[in-house]
Amino acid sequence: MNAEIHPVQLIVKLQLRSFEPGEFIEETPRTIDQTLALIEQFPWAEERKGIVISLTNPSVAIQGRNNDYLKLAPYYNGKYVLYYFDHAQRLFTRSAIDYKQLFPFVKDFFAASPFTPIGFKKEPTPFQHNRVHFETADFHYTLTPERIRKFLLSTSGINFILSLFLLPYLFINHRAGISIIEILILCLAIFFMGGGLNLWLFFGYYKNARGKLLVMSRGNPTFYFGEKENPFKYDKSDIIRIVTEKIQSSRHPANGFAVVTLEMKNSPNIDLPNLLIDDSSLKNKLPGIPKTEINGIPFLH
Repeated sequence: MNAEIHPVQLIVKLQLRSFEPGEFIEETPRTIDQTLALIEQFPWAEERKGIVISLTNPSVAIQGRNNDYLKLAPYYNGKYVLYYFDHAQRLFTRSAIDYKQLFPFVKDFFAASPFTPIGFKKEPTPFQHNRVHFETADFHYTLTPERIRKFLLSTSGINFILSLFLLPYLFINHRAGISIIEILILCLAIFFMGGGLNLWLFFGYYKNARGKLLVMSRGNPTFYFGEKENPFKYDKSDIIRIVTEKIQSSRHPANGFAVVTLEMKNSPNIDLPNLLIDDSSLKNKLPGIPKTEINGIPFLH
């Protein structure tokens, strides 16, 4: 008795024009017939409106068996494009006037392993991290040792190195009979220039963000924030204003610190230090909401 042959299924997912890199919906295994039907049903005309052509665009993306991807998206001059991103992170493109002209390549992607991009153009993309446009990202933000390490290095690394030079200078001059007033001045210099203020801000941010979880993406109208075990659900439409407090001067030792406050309609305001999530990334997830910038040392109140 012959074993039943099941049709090949690959992970297929959708991306809409309001989404950010790595944001997809309806991610599930599909057959080739289901995938072609999904492409036919996709609202191409509506999703094409107002877009800037990029690797993150309205699209139907297919994940292959070899850590590779095929992505159908709108292209220039009303055309469509197939992006093929292989396991070696090389990018290939094939465009057509009608997306149905690209169906044979989609069928080959399901049938062949590995897929060979014959008829595709290899794109020069040196020093570009294009995988973020194809892989599904994790939009859960919480404190991890790696996040803390990178934050301290980016905001305070130079300051800590400076303190290593100032401390021996203080010790040598103390032995030479430096006055108490001069010692206090040097201590203040070490505190503000050598990372003391940064550490003060960091520990305040750490205390605020420890044990917290933020789940937010650009295309989702809701988000979650609160204790990891039981975060609250919020609607982005309830955000009245986004207030960012940070030092604007690039010469200030604490210019890498920032606090973003989400002023809410029907609930307490939400303070989010950039130790938990980068302030620029956070604001990018909240388009169309009024934003205010405050120049000042971003203490958490």
